[in-house]
Amino acid sequence: MHVLYNLGKNMMLTTWDGNIWYPQFYDLDTCLGLDNAGGYMIVSDVKMEEGKFNTSQSKLWTKLQRVFKDELLAMYSSMRQNQFRYDNILNCLYGDQISKISERLYNLDAQQKYLQFGKTYLHMAHGNRLEHMKRWIRERLVYLDSLFGYEEDIKESITIRINKLGVAYLDISTYCPQYVKVVWRNGVEQVKKIPRNTTVRFEDNIPTATDQEVLVYNAKYLKDIGDLTNLNPKSIDIANATRITNLVCSSDNLLRVDVSKNTFLREVNLKNCSLLGTGGGGAQILDISKCSNLRKINLYGTSITSVSTNYDGGNLEEIIYPDTIQTITLMNQPNLTNIGIPATDYTDFTWIESNATALAGFTLINCPNVVNITRKGSKEYYNDESNAKFIGLQYVQEITIINSMQNVEHFNRLFKKAFNMTPVQFRNKK
Repeated sequence: MHVLYNLGKNMMLTTWDGNIWYPQFYDLDTCLGLDNAGGYMIVSDVKMEEGKFNTSQSKLWTKLQRVFKDELLAMYSSMRQNQFRYDNILNCLYGDQISKISERLYNLDAQQKYLQFGKTYLHMAHGNRLEHMKRWIRERLVYLDSLFGYEEDIKESITIRINKLGVAYLDISTYCPQYVKVVWRNGVEQVKKIPRNTTVRFEDNIPTATDQEVLVYNAKYLKDIGDLTNLNPKSIDIANATRITNLVCSSDNLLRVDVSKNTFLREVNLKNCSLLGTGGGGAQILDISKCSNLRKINLYGTSITSVSTNYDGGNLEEIIYPDTIQTITLMNQPNLTNIGIPATDYTDFTWIESNATALAGFTLINCPNVVNITRKGSKEYYNDESNAKFIGLQYVQEITIINSMQNVEHFNRLFKKAFNMTPVQFRNKK
């Protein structure tokens, strides 16, 4: 718990039988990363040998770490499996002690010690620091678990099956400081510390060109794994990285990806993953219904036929569809402005027919800020952007728009401008 001054100072070694010695701590006013004025002092990934602890270089502790390394690792694992758990630690510090002191007494204490002196000691009035304790203890346990190899909370992994001969890499960041292990292949692994707000590159020279399984451990608190395009992956299983915020890959080899459990995702870019959606077992449907934080998703150039969204609503701002899409239903997305349905595309200085000819139904309900329904890379945008906003709907058989695009009258006017006919006339024409 990072008792800063208690490795030598403010600690007594006590024995009752001459065989077992117990450290007895006192004056614990510098712990949990705080100094004796209650200010934030030490980050959660501090190590004793770094010199941040008082008397950290004493021969007692350095010898103890060196001689009893295996025993210390085993003891840490045993403690974590039993009483040394987050809820128990927090309950011991707060539930059984701090919470017993009423808010009124905290206020009286602050008045007596700090407030009556004006601004002089105001920087020391921090209250009970409960929220700091919650975060610091959780982050400290995450760091120590990854440092000591404790498995219960870090055994979650993600799996990427790659097809890459030569140098492959992953750019990884986490929510809090911890060690992350990447197993590139049997017998080849990397373990690196990832500090806060830092991206660390893991890299290996892969000797096998096809279907190499890569495992990333300590996945629970992964924030980002970078652009996976360089790995040319066949499948991406990130189900255990539930807090990951971005998924980026553009590979014509990718067959399968599942983001249904990644509720922290903010952006998904799978553009030009041409095989995605061709595999069996429901691979042609992408489920983002639980991704309530998702802002942008780009599926252009994939073979996905359906995207499952949450009808109760979400935070989508932009969704780009492939030309294989068969139905589109978007409901209660107040931030949504751009719906990219493919029309004739401009690629490598050539116009390529890339229209959503399979799109049978289009439903838009309670999406008032949508201003565009056609992918902005289409030919019509080069010719006349103002009239191209609805050309993506040219093959749709059924259109339902309610409380969206400002209002239905506004939609009708823009539609008639684009096609020189009303939506009803458009739907009834051959």
